[in-house]
Amino acid sequence: MGFGRAVHQLQRKRLFAATVFLLGVFIGWGLRSFLTISATTSVKNSEEILLFVAIVSSPNASTARQAIRDTWLRLQSQHTIAHKFFVGSYGLAPSDIERLTREKNTYSDVVVLEHFEESYDRLSSKLLEIFKWTTANVNLVYLLKVDDDSLARVDVISDELVKRRRTPLYWGFFSGNAPVFRKGKWADRTWFLCDRYLPYARGGGYVLSADLVHYVANNADILQAYKSEDVSLGVWLAPLKLSRRHDPRFDTEYRSRGCFNSYLVTHKQTEQMMRQKVNSLRHNGMLCPMEVRTRYSYIYNWDESPSKCCIRNDTKVP
Repeated sequence: MGFGRAVHQLQRKRLFAATVFLLGVFIGWGLRSFLTISATTSVKNSEEILLFVAIVSSPNASTARQAIRDTWLRLQSQHTIAHKFFVGSYGLAPSDIERLTREKNTYSDVVVLEHFEESYDRLSSKLLEIFKWTTANVNLVYLLKVDDDSLARVDVISDELVKRRRTPLYWGFFSGNAPVFRKGKWADRTWFLCDRYLPYARGGGYVLSADLVHYVANNADILQAYKSEDVSLGVWLAPLKLSRRHDPRFDTEYRSRGCFNSYLVTHKQTEQMMRQKVNSLRHNGMLCPMEVRTRYSYIYNWDESPSKCCIRNDTKVP
Protein backbone atom coordinates (compact mmCIF):
# COMPACT_ATOMS: atom_id res chain seq x y z
CA MET A 1 0.00 0.00 0.00
CA GLY A 2 2.82 2.43 0.86
CA PHE A 3 4.48 1.85 -2.50
CA GLY A 4 1.15 2.24 -4.35
CA ARG A 5 0.36 5.45 -2.51
CA ALA A 6 3.82 6.82 -3.39
CA VAL A 7 3.31 6.00 -7.07
CA HIS A 8 -0.12 7.62 -6.99
CA GLN A 9 1.30 10.79 -5.38
CA LEU A 10 4.12 10.89 -7.93
CA GLN A 11 1.62 10.62 -10.78
CA ARG A 12 -0.44 13.44 -9.26
CA LYS A 13 2.66 15.65 -8.99
CA ARG A 14 3.59 14.92 -12.60
CA LEU A 15 0.03 15.67 -13.72
CA PHE A 16 0.04 18.92 -11.74
CA ALA A 17 3.43 19.92 -13.20
CA ALA A 18 2.23 19.14 -16.72
CA THR A 19 -0.94 21.15 -16.12
CA VAL A 20 1.06 24.12 -14.84
CA PHE A 21 3.40 23.88 -17.84
CA LEU A 22 0.56 23.75 -20.36
CA LEU A 23 -1.23 26.58 -18.58
CA GLY A 24 1.96 28.64 -18.70
CA VAL A 25 2.37 27.94 -22.41
CA PHE A 26 -1.25 28.91 -23.03
CA ILE A 27 -0.97 32.12 -21.00
CA GLY A 28 2.33 32.99 -22.66
CA TRP A 29 0.89 32.37 -26.12
CA GLY A 30 -2.21 34.37 -25.26
CA LEU A 31 -0.17 37.25 -23.87
CA ARG A 32 2.10 37.22 -26.93
CA SER A 33 -0.91 37.20 -29.23
CA PHE A 34 -2.52 40.02 -27.25
CA LEU A 35 0.63 42.11 -27.42
CA THR A 36 0.93 41.45 -31.15
CA ILE A 37 -2.69 42.39 -31.76
CA SER A 38 -2.34 45.46 -29.55
CA ALA A 39 0.76 46.60 -31.43
CA THR A 40 -1.02 46.18 -34.74
CA THR A 41 -4.19 47.81 -33.50
CA SER A 42 -2.29 50.80 -32.15
CA VAL A 43 -1.26 51.58 -35.73
CA LYS A 44 -4.42 50.69 -37.57
CA ASN A 45 -6.71 52.30 -34.99
CA SER A 46 -4.77 55.56 -34.99
CA GLU A 47 -6.32 58.67 -36.46
CA GLU A 48 -7.25 58.24 -40.10
CA ILE A 49 -5.11 60.42 -42.36
CA LEU A 50 -6.94 61.53 -45.49
CA LEU A 51 -3.73 62.52 -47.28
CA PHE A 52 -0.28 61.30 -46.31
CA VAL A 53 2.48 63.19 -48.13
CA ALA A 54 5.61 61.09 -48.70
CA ILE A 55 8.45 63.41 -49.70
CA VAL A 56 11.49 61.74 -51.24
CA SER A 57 14.58 63.58 -50.04
CA SER A 58 18.33 63.17 -49.64
CA PRO A 59 20.76 63.74 -46.76
CA ASN A 60 22.15 67.03 -48.08
CA ALA A 61 18.75 68.60 -48.89
CA SER A 62 18.00 70.11 -45.48
CA THR A 63 17.37 73.58 -46.94
CA ALA A 64 14.89 72.15 -49.43
CA ARG A 65 13.06 70.38 -46.60
CA GLN A 66 12.93 73.61 -44.61
CA ALA A 67 11.55 75.51 -47.59
CA ILE A 68 8.77 72.94 -47.91
CA ARG A 69 7.98 73.17 -44.18
CA ASP A 70 7.81 76.95 -44.45
CA THR A 71 5.64 77.05 -47.57
CA TRP A 72 3.21 74.54 -49.04
CA LEU A 73 3.03 72.24 -46.02
CA ARG A 74 1.42 75.19 -44.22
CA LEU A 75 -1.42 75.57 -46.69
CA GLN A 76 -4.54 75.29 -44.58
CA SER A 77 -6.98 72.46 -45.05
CA GLN A 78 -10.09 71.25 -43.23
CA HIS A 79 -8.92 67.68 -43.72
CA THR A 80 -6.33 65.56 -41.95
CA ILE A 81 -2.96 65.78 -43.69
CA ALA A 82 0.36 64.38 -42.48
CA HIS A 83 3.81 64.24 -44.03
CA LYS A 84 7.24 62.66 -43.73
CA PHE A 85 10.56 63.21 -45.48
CA PHE A 86 12.30 59.94 -46.36
CA VAL A 87 16.11 59.92 -46.33
CA GLY A 88 18.58 57.04 -46.64
CA SER A 89 21.55 57.16 -44.27
CA TYR A 90 23.57 54.02 -45.03
CA GLY A 91 27.20 54.87 -45.76
CA LEU A 92 27.00 58.46 -44.50
CA ALA A 93 29.79 60.03 -42.49
CA PRO A 94 29.12 60.21 -38.72
CA SER A 95 28.85 64.00 -38.91
CA ASP A 96 26.14 63.75 -41.58
CA ILE A 97 24.21 61.20 -39.54
CA GLU A 98 24.47 63.44 -36.47
CA ARG A 99 23.13 66.42 -38.43
CA LEU A 100 20.27 64.33 -39.85
CA THR A 101 19.44 63.02 -36.37
CA ARG A 102 19.26 66.57 -34.98
CA GLU A 103 16.86 67.56 -37.74
CA LYS A 104 14.75 64.47 -37.10
CA ASN A 105 14.57 65.24 -33.37
CA THR A 106 13.75 68.90 -33.99
CA TYR A 107 10.91 68.46 -36.46
CA SER A 108 9.78 64.84 -35.97
CA ASP A 109 9.07 64.58 -39.68
CA VAL A 110 12.15 62.81 -41.05
CA VAL A 111 12.16 59.04 -41.53
CA VAL A 112 15.75 57.83 -41.67
CA LEU A 113 16.09 54.64 -43.71
CA GLU A 114 19.19 53.34 -41.95
CA HIS A 115 19.84 50.41 -44.28
CA PHE A 116 19.28 52.32 -47.51
CA GLU A 117 22.14 53.94 -49.42
CA GLU A 118 21.09 56.92 -51.53
CA SER A 119 21.63 56.44 -55.27
CA TYR A 120 19.64 57.32 -58.39
CA ASP A 121 19.96 53.69 -59.47
CA ARG A 122 18.09 52.63 -56.32
CA LEU A 123 15.13 55.03 -56.34
CA SER A 124 12.71 52.20 -57.13
CA SER A 125 13.97 50.27 -54.12
CA LYS A 126 13.60 53.41 -52.02
CA LEU A 127 9.98 53.76 -53.13
CA LEU A 128 9.35 50.20 -51.95
CA GLU A 129 10.88 51.03 -48.56
CA ILE A 130 8.68 54.12 -48.30
CA PHE A 131 5.54 52.13 -49.11
CA LYS A 132 6.46 49.42 -46.59
CA TRP A 133 7.06 51.99 -43.85
CA THR A 134 3.82 53.78 -44.66
CA THR A 135 1.80 50.57 -44.67
CA ALA A 136 3.18 49.64 -41.25
CA ASN A 137 2.87 53.06 -39.62
CA VAL A 138 0.15 55.21 -41.18
CA ASN A 139 -3.61 54.76 -41.27
CA LEU A 140 -3.98 56.59 -44.57
CA VAL A 141 -6.68 56.92 -47.20
CA TYR A 142 -4.50 58.42 -49.94
CA LEU A 143 -0.78 58.94 -50.45
CA LEU A 144 0.80 61.82 -52.34
CA LYS A 145 4.36 61.03 -53.36
CA VAL A 146 6.49 64.03 -54.31
CA ASP A 147 10.15 64.92 -54.63
CA ASP A 148 11.74 67.58 -52.46
CA ASP A 149 11.85 69.95 -55.45
CA SER A 150 8.09 69.78 -55.96
CA LEU A 151 5.42 72.23 -54.81
CA ALA A 152 2.04 70.69 -53.96
CA ARG A 153 -1.35 72.28 -53.36
CA VAL A 154 -2.19 69.86 -50.56
CA ASP A 155 -5.21 71.98 -49.65
CA VAL A 156 -6.86 71.61 -53.06
CA ILE A 157 -5.79 67.98 -53.52
CA SER A 158 -7.35 66.97 -50.20
CA ASP A 159 -10.55 68.89 -51.04
CA GLU A 160 -10.91 66.89 -54.25
CA LEU A 161 -10.04 63.55 -52.68
CA VAL A 162 -12.61 63.81 -49.90
CA LYS A 163 -15.39 64.10 -52.48
CA ARG A 164 -14.65 60.90 -54.41
CA ARG A 165 -15.66 57.32 -53.70
CA ARG A 166 -12.93 55.28 -52.08
CA THR A 167 -11.97 53.13 -55.04
CA PRO A 168 -8.46 52.26 -56.30
CA LEU A 169 -6.89 55.46 -57.68
CA TYR A 170 -3.68 56.24 -59.56
CA TRP A 171 -3.72 60.00 -60.26
CA GLY A 172 -1.08 62.11 -61.96
CA PHE A 173 0.33 63.16 -65.34
CA PHE A 174 0.64 59.99 -67.42
CA SER A 175 3.10 59.10 -70.13
CA GLY A 176 2.45 56.14 -72.41
CA ASN A 177 4.78 56.66 -75.35
CA ALA A 178 8.14 57.14 -73.64
CA PRO A 179 10.99 55.30 -75.39
CA VAL A 180 13.21 53.04 -73.32
CA PHE A 181 16.50 54.70 -72.40
CA ARG A 182 19.48 52.57 -73.40
CA LYS A 183 22.26 55.13 -72.96
CA GLY A 184 23.22 57.86 -70.53
CA LYS A 185 22.18 58.56 -66.95
CA TRP A 186 18.72 57.02 -67.34
CA ALA A 187 19.82 53.91 -69.23
CA ASP A 188 17.71 50.94 -68.12
CA ARG A 189 19.44 47.68 -68.96
CA THR A 190 17.00 45.54 -66.97
CA TRP A 191 13.97 46.55 -69.06
CA PHE A 192 12.71 43.78 -71.37
CA LEU A 193 8.91 44.11 -71.52
CA CYS A 194 8.51 46.06 -74.78
CA ASP A 195 10.08 48.86 -76.80
CA ARG A 196 8.30 51.59 -74.79
CA TYR A 197 7.64 52.04 -71.11
CA LEU A 198 4.19 51.02 -69.90
CA PRO A 199 1.84 53.91 -69.04
CA TYR A 200 2.96 55.54 -65.81
CA ALA A 201 2.40 58.77 -63.86
CA ARG A 202 5.44 61.04 -63.97
CA GLY A 203 7.48 60.96 -60.79
CA GLY A 204 7.45 64.60 -59.74
CA GLY A 205 4.20 63.85 -57.93
CA TYR A 206 1.27 61.46 -58.01
CA VAL A 207 -1.55 60.24 -55.77
CA LEU A 208 -2.32 56.63 -54.86
CA SER A 209 -5.17 55.19 -52.85
CA ALA A 210 -4.14 53.25 -49.75
CA ASP A 211 -5.05 49.85 -51.20
CA LEU A 212 -2.51 50.32 -54.00
CA VAL A 213 0.20 51.39 -51.54
CA HIS A 214 -0.49 48.30 -49.46
CA TYR A 215 -0.49 46.06 -52.54
CA VAL A 216 2.96 47.24 -53.56
CA ALA A 217 4.31 47.06 -50.00
CA ASN A 218 3.02 43.54 -49.42
CA ASN A 219 4.55 42.28 -52.68
CA ALA A 220 7.79 44.25 -52.48
CA ASP A 221 9.99 41.16 -52.28
CA ILE A 222 8.84 39.80 -55.65
CA LEU A 223 8.50 43.01 -57.67
CA GLN A 224 11.08 43.71 -60.36
CA ALA A 225 12.60 47.16 -59.88
CA TYR A 226 13.60 49.19 -62.92
CA LYS A 227 15.86 52.22 -63.23
CA SER A 228 13.18 54.89 -62.67
CA GLU A 229 10.78 54.67 -59.73
CA ASP A 230 7.84 56.13 -61.66
CA VAL A 231 8.33 53.65 -64.51
CA SER A 232 8.58 50.81 -61.99
CA LEU A 233 5.34 51.83 -60.29
CA GLY A 234 3.55 51.89 -63.64
CA VAL A 235 4.65 48.29 -64.24
CA TRP A 236 3.70 47.11 -60.75
CA LEU A 237 0.18 48.53 -61.10
CA ALA A 238 -0.30 47.63 -64.79
CA PRO A 239 -2.35 44.43 -64.28
CA LEU A 240 -4.64 45.93 -61.64
CA LYS A 241 -8.21 47.10 -62.07
CA LEU A 242 -8.08 50.74 -60.99
CA SER A 243 -8.80 54.31 -62.06
CA ARG A 244 -5.86 55.84 -63.94
CA ARG A 245 -6.60 59.55 -63.88
CA HIS A 246 -4.47 61.67 -66.19
CA ASP A 247 -4.52 65.28 -65.01
CA PRO A 248 -2.61 68.14 -66.71
CA ARG A 249 -2.72 70.00 -63.39
CA PHE A 250 0.15 67.73 -62.35
CA ASP A 251 3.18 69.52 -63.78
CA THR A 252 5.42 66.62 -62.85
CA GLU A 253 7.67 65.90 -65.83
CA TYR A 254 11.46 66.15 -65.91
CA ARG A 255 11.08 69.89 -66.50
CA SER A 256 8.23 72.23 -65.69
CA ARG A 257 5.72 73.31 -68.34
CA GLY A 258 5.50 76.78 -66.82
CA CYS A 259 3.26 78.38 -64.21
CA PHE A 260 -0.52 78.02 -64.13
CA ASN A 261 -2.76 78.80 -61.18
CA SER A 262 -4.61 75.53 -61.71
CA TYR A 263 -1.51 73.39 -61.08
CA LEU A 264 -1.82 70.95 -58.18
CA VAL A 265 1.81 69.81 -58.24
CA THR A 266 4.72 71.64 -59.85
CA HIS A 267 8.06 69.86 -60.24
CA LYS A 268 11.57 71.30 -60.58
CA GLN A 269 11.06 74.18 -58.16
CA THR A 270 13.88 75.93 -56.35
CA GLU A 271 13.46 76.97 -52.73
CA GLN A 272 13.10 80.59 -53.85
CA MET A 273 10.38 79.66 -56.37
CA MET A 274 8.45 77.80 -53.67
CA ARG A 275 8.59 80.77 -51.32
CA GLN A 276 7.60 83.25 -54.02
CA LYS A 277 4.65 81.20 -55.28
CA VAL A 278 3.22 80.38 -51.85
CA ASN A 279 3.69 83.99 -50.78
CA SER A 280 1.77 85.08 -53.89
CA LEU A 281 -0.95 82.56 -53.09
CA ARG A 282 -1.32 83.88 -49.54
CA HIS A 283 -1.43 87.55 -50.51
CA ASN A 284 -3.03 87.48 -53.97
CA GLY A 285 -4.89 84.15 -54.02
CA MET A 286 -2.81 83.00 -57.01
CA LEU A 287 0.35 80.94 -57.38
CA CYS A 288 1.41 82.81 -60.49
CA PRO A 289 1.48 86.62 -60.72
CA MET A 290 1.40 85.92 -64.46
CA GLU A 291 0.65 82.55 -66.06
CA VAL A 292 3.46 81.32 -68.31
CA ARG A 293 3.75 78.35 -70.68
CA THR A 294 7.22 77.00 -71.48
CA ARG A 295 6.11 73.81 -73.27
CA TYR A 296 2.88 72.23 -74.43
CA SER A 297 0.84 69.75 -72.44
CA TYR A 298 -1.67 67.11 -73.60
CA ILE A 299 -4.80 65.17 -72.74
CA TYR A 300 -4.02 61.45 -72.58
CA ASN A 301 -6.04 59.53 -75.18
CA TRP A 302 -6.81 56.18 -73.57
CA ASP A 303 -8.66 55.03 -76.71
CA GLU A 304 -5.49 55.06 -78.81
CA SER A 305 -2.41 52.87 -78.69
CA PRO A 306 0.39 54.18 -76.45
CA SER A 307 2.34 55.52 -79.44
CA LYS A 308 -0.57 57.91 -80.16
CA CYS A 309 -1.65 58.64 -76.60
CA CYS A 310 0.14 61.83 -75.84
CA ILE A 311 0.14 64.43 -78.61
CA ARG A 312 1.26 67.90 -77.48
CA ASN A 313 -0.95 69.93 -79.79
CA ASP A 314 -3.50 71.62 -77.53
CA THR A 315 -2.53 75.13 -76.47
CA LYS A 316 -5.50 75.30 -74.10
CA VAL A 317 -4.24 72.54 -71.80
CA PRO A 318 -2.17 73.88 -68.86
